[in-house]
Amino acid sequence: MRVTETVYKGKLRPWAKTESSEDYVPLPKRKAAELIDWRTLSTAQGEQDFIFPNSQGGFVDYENFEGAF
Repeated sequence: MRVTETVYKGKLRPWAKTESSEDYVPLPKRKAAELIDWRTLSTAQGEQDFIFPNSQGGFVDYENFEGAF
């Protein structure tokens, strides 16, 4: 998996926080396989789609969950 975008103040930015944070994130083979399986079951299967989209297909904003737990 590769980090190439960030969400900041409710807006998607096409860059990472820092140049060094735009990088690959290692995943165990089993987790990578599970994400591939999930993608095939999801309605969001495009290359540019989010793996875990919100109800409109966009990104999930962490502020929606702050204080919810």
